[in-house]
Amino acid sequence: MSDTESTPLYNRPVFRIIIIIVVAAIIGAIIVAVRRPKNAENTNTAGRGLTNLTTKTFDARQASPLADSDLDGLTNDLEATLGTNPTNPDTDKDGLSDFDEVRVYRTNPSNPDTDNDGNSDGPEVQKGYSPTGPGKLFEKKPSASTNTEQ
Repeated sequence: MSDTESTPLYNRPVFRIIIIIVVAAIIGAIIVAVRRPKNAENTNTAGRGLTNLTTKTFDARQASPLADSDLDGLTNDLEATLGTNPTNPDTDKDGLSDFDEVRVYRTNPSNPDTDNDGNSDGPEVQKGYSPTGPGKLFEKKPSASTNTEQ
């Protein structure tokens, strides 16, 4: 009879290693459960029956400063500075991308009607009107060769 056959199971090294691993896994699970924030779902707010929904917020500064999550041409870092949504290419939903509003038309990417004339910036641009004030986007200037005086 060999030594391992006569040694009780609980005294064998392999059994001890398995027990240590199981105990460590249980302790790790307890630590994770204790450190996890409590879920805010289904909590009553101010007695009005409202529900706080746990939402995942995007912290643009955690990503690379050159990253562009919504592929609109503005980096996440710039969108964080501007206050626009780095995961939505058209933050104010006016039909112009955040990039076009900032770099092309110089409008407010967080306000769908930059000039407050009652018309959203996107439709104004589509119709050829300026989204930043009265007038057309591209006014035809009189040429110098045209002489109206006679």
